[in-house]
Amino acid sequence: MIFKIVLLFLSSLYPIDKPTDRMLIESSDIIVRAKIIKTEMNHDTSGCIAHLEIIDNIYSNHKHKSSISVGYNCLDFCDWPAIFKSGEKALVYIRKLKSEKYYVNALSYGVKYPTDQNYKKIKSRINDYFSCDQDYKLKINWIIKGLEEEIFIEDVKHEIRYYHGQMKRKRRNKYYLDIYQLIDKIQFGKIKNKIPKYFKGRDLSVDLLNYFYKGDKKIKTVIIDKIKYYRDSPHKHMAEKFINILNSYEATLEQKKIESFLEYKLVRNQTDEKTISLINRYLKTVE
Repeated sequence: MIFKIVLLFLSSLYPIDKPTDRMLIESSDIIVRAKIIKTEMNHDTSGCIAHLEIIDNIYSNHKHKSSISVGYNCLDFCDWPAIFKSGEKALVYIRKLKSEKYYVNALSYGVKYPTDQNYKKIKSRINDYFSCDQDYKLKINWIIKGLEEEIFIEDVKHEIRYYHGQMKRKRRNKYYLDIYQLIDKIQFGKIKNKIPKYFKGRDLSVDLLNYFYKGDKKIKTVIIDKIKYYRDSPHKHMAEKFINILNSYEATLEQKKIESFLEYKLVRNQTDEKTISLINRYLKTVE
């Protein structure tokens, strides 16, 4: 799961993207808080089996016993192995296979819920999702509502990263939600207000900032920080993409000229010193 969580993916479901909380909820047949009784090798496969005692049944789409056995990957470290620890309690997302056996989708030992209060919030958020049914607008609202609790902010950011990844690759799988098409003004404002404080690094895609900037001074500061980041990175040509956001609303002839000199085909054929000098010239016009 998200938030430094221990993940295991079914490669047929998630070939590239890590699943968001929403995807885990949608793809799980059972979601429980359980105590791990013991683990053992599964001699029929290359994996392992964890024997669980269910403490709290958050969701299940079928009847099951209070103690169940769950298969998991424990050997292939290239495929996100799960680590079940005997005697520990964990939040576990489980799939029911066609063979009627269970397999882990994801699990967390409490990195995301170090207190019982936080666990209650997670349980409530999962239950709230099921009340959305198949209403996509309600699902978008559920995602963005996560910005109200700090323990869910990382997942909202991850959901937006996933959206951009799908847009970039033009791949619309069954988990795709058109966030920007369905978003309303209140939701727009909630994301915009969180950008300066919470959206850092890879969360700050060009499209995200371009969509929410529209002359906002706080987000302008964030964009300037991104320009500086790429100025000092090996990928200096990326600074031009963020300069373009600022120039697309209001730009002097000098700013437009500097931007034109920072296109990739030009940057790759000039020295780093010249590129840095151009970026610094631009920064003096906006800081």
